[in-house]
Amino acid sequence: MRYLTTIIVAISCLIGLMFIQYRLLRTGLVLEKARFDQKLELSLHQVVRTFAQPSIFQERLLLWYTRPPDSLHLLEQTLPQQLEKKIAIALQTELQAQDISTQFSFALIEEPAQHILLASPSFQEEAFSFQTYRRAISGPIIRACGCELLLQVHFDHLFSFLLAQMAYLIVPSIIFFIALVICVGILVNSLLRQRKRDQVKNDFINNLTHELKTPVFSVQLMIRLLRDAIQKRNEAKSKELLHLLQQENTKLSGHIEKVLELASLEQKNYQLERTPLDMHQLIEEVSKSFEVRISAKAGQLKRQLAAALPMVSGDKTHLANVCRNVLDNALKYSAGAPTITVSTANIDHYFSCRISDNGIGIPKAFQGMIFQKFYRVPNDNIHNNKGFGLGLSYVKQVVEAHGGQVVVQSQVGKGSQFEIRLPYLNS
Repeated sequence: MRYLTTIIVAISCLIGLMFIQYRLLRTGLVLEKARFDQKLELSLHQVVRTFAQPSIFQERLLLWYTRPPDSLHLLEQTLPQQLEKKIAIALQTELQAQDISTQFSFALIEEPAQHILLASPSFQEEAFSFQTYRRAISGPIIRACGCELLLQVHFDHLFSFLLAQMAYLIVPSIIFFIALVICVGILVNSLLRQRKRDQVKNDFINNLTHELKTPVFSVQLMIRLLRDAIQKRNEAKSKELLHLLQQENTKLSGHIEKVLELASLEQKNYQLERTPLDMHQLIEEVSKSFEVRISAKAGQLKRQLAAALPMVSGDKTHLANVCRNVLDNALKYSAGAPTITVSTANIDHYFSCRISDNGIGIPKAFQGMIFQKFYRVPNDNIHNNKGFGLGLSYVKQVVEAHGGQVVVQSQVGKGSQFEIRLPYLNS
């Protein structure tokens, strides 16, 4: 429950922070827009003030506006271009003085009819709003014509410009936010993995307790029975109980040995005792110890040892345990009469040993997790098949310590195949 609460709190904080960042961005844009408006008003004021003073601009605009077109001759063909250029230069100069460097278009508008007298080349009338930035032109031209002229400026990419002005805040915010999302993702993933490890650990402890209590209880019971048999001088009963005690002690030692096997491999200073090893001979020795157990279940063990190069450099004890663990799983998870096949071959530079069975199989969703320490495929009854979830983890560590690899292929209801690949000697 605490893991879920932590995850919910972390994600909620992340969403809250994202909302706050969004609100701050909007507020920043509003403030940046207000600053931009203030700068633009100063620029337009300066441009109109310049045009209001006696100048060539005033003279030409007055000439164009008050005299009949016939009297202008060739001048009327160039006058609009000259006026447009003069206005564009004046606007560009004033905007740059205010650090405004974005594309703009403008038009001279005659009020109140909103008739466009003159416009820049980039001006688009259909996209032009008559409520954007405008400033009235004053001076002799207004007094002479008795009209009202407005200079109106439009910015095509104002939003992008405002965002660019806030880049020093936006870019770090995005970087830090992405870093925070990654950290929260790592935290959530770590919590989920920790929760899973806790569940696996609890299952292991429960299973280990169950497995150890059974032989301990049996030993205590048999000691009491053995004491009674000795007191009654029942020699046959005493021998039988001693034999059973030895079996329970062997079982208990086996449980402890499985835990210690994996722990020994995890020591940093652990060294494998490598010697030239005939894997065919090792497989024969290990498989013989399983023949009785397989026969007791009316099953059979087939050996197809066809590898031309069976020699490897390895630790005999650990590699023997690897074969035992895989064979033990094949026998343990058989649904009925087990049919187990051990085959060998040489693939590339590897000695390959394949152990196949006709057991219950492993669901595809769990095949990538079966080599994790303490992991056991979910089952309705965890004690239905005895084990600690250490066998395959041990197998993987030993094989990889020898420079090899383990590959599993399985289908539910049709059995499994574990392939152990080891570099053969002098490869």
